[in-house]
Amino acid sequence: MYKYARHIRRKIAGHTDRHKWEHEAPDDIIEEFNVTYSGRDGNDLYADIYRPKECRGEKLPVIVLLHGGGLFLGKPIMERDVCELLAGKGYLVFAPSYRMMDEADAPGEISDICAALDFAADALEERGGDPDRAFMIAESAGAFLGLYAAASARSPELSNILGCRSSRLDLKALAFVSGMFYTTKKNFIGLLYPKAIFRELRKDKTFMSYMDPENSRVISCLPPAILTSSRADPLKKASKQYYRALKAAGNKCRFLYYGQKNKELTHAFVNLRPYLPESRDALDKICEWFEASV
Repeated sequence: MYKYARHIRRKIAGHTDRHKWEHEAPDDIIEEFNVTYSGRDGNDLYADIYRPKECRGEKLPVIVLLHGGGLFLGKPIMERDVCELLAGKGYLVFAPSYRMMDEADAPGEISDICAALDFAADALEERGGDPDRAFMIAESAGAFLGLYAAASARSPELSNILGCRSSRLDLKALAFVSGMFYTTKKNFIGLLYPKAIFRELRKDKTFMSYMDPENSRVISCLPPAILTSSRADPLKKASKQYYRALKAAGNKCRFLYYGQKNKELTHAFVNLRPYLPESRDALDKICEWFEASV
């Protein structure tokens, strides 16, 4: 496990080599860092918030953006560049924290995302956000958590299985960037994650059946979803498979795949390297997808 954690840490360092987390905010953006609130378990959480300075009298569409990091590590500040870019497009952006797997099991982590959605619902009014135009972008391992938080909001059954009260923010559409959707398959993720994040719940067959994201009772409760991946993404097969599952289930969905040979278009490049032309293209299409889903 710790060897893989180091691998993830190196990956993050490689993807963020051009990030300058300590930099001046763009002149047209307001940034708030480490805004604290409480999780469902009484734990401490925080969010970074970005919004344009000028709203032109209109309510802002809202994006909750979940960072990746394999559930081993990661912080909202990793997403600063892409959050600034989205705020520059006119969005009110919330980038929340959540507990890592050494602090909480899967239901606990999912509950942190539900708490983040509640925090956004409570905080958007004073910041000019529109609750009727709320969306989520979830990267890598954040996609696993965001998927279940979004589905549980529309499924009392799933919410009960997770032991987590559903969130109050009604998400109109989702974007999954290099999503880590599958945690129980017989691959390197399936060998590692079940013991680490499901713990004793592995013995609960009903619960574990819901941890298959293709479970009809999960997939039927998801808002419209757009997925992105690339040739150099080690999780591209998972994105392709989940897109096919969504499509087969009749869900409204779209898949953006960047198949060119480009070493920069690696895992989660859309979020972690938003300065690339391909990232800008993907983000433009994600925003168009969001607006068309309202």
